[in-house]
Amino acid sequence: MWLAHDHRTRLRGGRAPGAHGPEGTWSEPGPGRPTLRILVTVESLERAGKALALATRLAGPTASLRILHVRMWDRVPRGGGRFFFESSLEATATVDAALRWVWRAGVAASGVVVEAPRARIAEAVVDEANRWSADTVVLTLCPRRHAGLGFGVWDRVSRQVMRRTTLPVVAVHPGPD
Repeated sequence: MWLAHDHRTRLRGGRAPGAHGPEGTWSEPGPGRPTLRILVTVESLERAGKALALATRLAGPTASLRILHVRMWDRVPRGGGRFFFESSLEATATVDAALRWVWRAGVAASGVVVEAPRARIAEAVVDEANRWSADTVVLTLCPRRHAGLGFGVWDRVSRQVMRRTTLPVVAVHPGPD
């Protein structure tokens, strides 16, 4: 497993108006199970706005979204603890804001925060997609500029997610509309 301690936080019951089942999840096929399950990664609401908009358009009235935020950490060199780049409250607030945005659009959604070492963020995304039985993954590309090259190179996490999963991945550029 990619993580010694798998900490998962569910937000406000994860239910949207019209959602079926406990915490807005569907575990059994049949009536009421959405035809499409879309996992959307959210680093921040500002960066993921276009990805959320696209996912809600793809979702339609019978689909379900899962908002995923990975709370990353690094190992502390001396002492062996973990250094998190954001608090648990900040991570939860990010997912909560994304859920409110999606629910306003009338789409059933649930949210989760998972913790992962910085080097294994892509693995955490793919694991959650598999655990939730997602049909597709929507993520926001993060352009990186290399000094002197004058062009952007897409970040390592996006490329790793695309390589590690057999699911369709929709990569959204964060630039202006």
